[in-house]
Amino acid sequence: MKRIFMMRKTVYLFAVAFLFIHAGFAQTKVVNHLSQIKMNNYNLEDTIYKYTNFYPDGTQLAIAFIENGKVKFFRGIVKQNDTLKDIDNANSVFGIGSITKVFTSTLLARAVVNHQVSLDETVDKILGYPLKDNVQITLKQLSNHTSGLPGLSNKIWAIADKGSNNPYANFSDADLKTDLTDSLKLQSVPGTKYAYSNFGAGLLAYLLSKVEKKPYEEMLQQQIFEPLKMNHSTTNRNEIKNYLVEGLNVNGDTARLWEFSEIYKGCGSIYSSVNDLSKFVVDNFNQNEVNNLLHQPTFQINTVNSIALGWNKNVIPNYTYYWHNGGVEGYRSCLIMDIEKKNAIIVLSNVSAFHPKNDMIDALCFELFKVTDK
Repeated sequence: MKRIFMMRKTVYLFAVAFLFIHAGFAQTKVVNHLSQIKMNNYNLEDTIYKYTNFYPDGTQLAIAFIENGKVKFFRGIVKQNDTLKDIDNANSVFGIGSITKVFTSTLLARAVVNHQVSLDETVDKILGYPLKDNVQITLKQLSNHTSGLPGLSNKIWAIADKGSNNPYANFSDADLKTDLTDSLKLQSVPGTKYAYSNFGAGLLAYLLSKVEKKPYEEMLQQQIFEPLKMNHSTTNRNEIKNYLVEGLNVNGDTARLWEFSEIYKGCGSIYSSVNDLSKFVVDNFNQNEVNNLLHQPTFQINTVNSIALGWNKNVIPNYTYYWHNGGVEGYRSCLIMDIEKKNAIIVLSNVSAFHPKNDMIDALCFELFKVTDK
């Protein structure tokens, strides 16, 4: 079967060939009509149409443009009767998929700064039992996808191979212990190779929960969402059901949204809005001990791309930016930020990760970023 559910991210290197265009930005405001937006004569309407016209009716996109550390404007569109129309959805909630991993790594950075754990602390020490063959995997390796763990644990693969449309829902402590002690098969020696792993990211959040003796949701609320007033962000859909944009499946019908067990929540379970995520991005622009650790590269993937804690980092002449994307059944997302210039683009959508052109959400985000970033 086609295993799109892994939320694999393709490492886009669009920036290698990009000439980033300066756009003059005004004060924060919500723009109701795309035709009002002028960015050095750049036609946003044509660009958004180019990357979204093939999606089904009911498709929504929410976009945030940030420059110099402030939101320039939010942009919302909905496709109705094959026409793209304006909609005010800055506070509407979408699944953000694997962008969740950045929040998990933020919790890790905070725990390190607070001397609760170290980046070199090993999985077995926190779990209280040895991994198969006494394998040593660190928290840093879980965060930067160099743990050698497979993309998914064995039980999740087995569930998916049976055709389940909710693969992450049921995974217990006992299942975790079995997968780590009895059936563990590493893809590479820990610390030697980058290989994207939802299993690793979920395990990281689970371990932090054990260290702090709090559920993942509680840690997120107390350490990130509440301090930043991210009032529409949560892993609990019931808390934001009145704001939730209906996720669509590949046919444009209502999707069955995934559930995440506690062990997998850290890889893709967060729901949020562009307004909330803008607050998170702006906070990432601050120079402090947590952010400095969070943004520090930990593994070089190639000449352009490295991985920090959770964040992808791309470096080309005169430009450095961080990014992550996400995809789950019902939603597709992308976030890119330039910390030095304090510019960013956030794109959330209710496009299914199974849609054959789901990656055009990433393409749109990068296209808008090259116009936004100086």
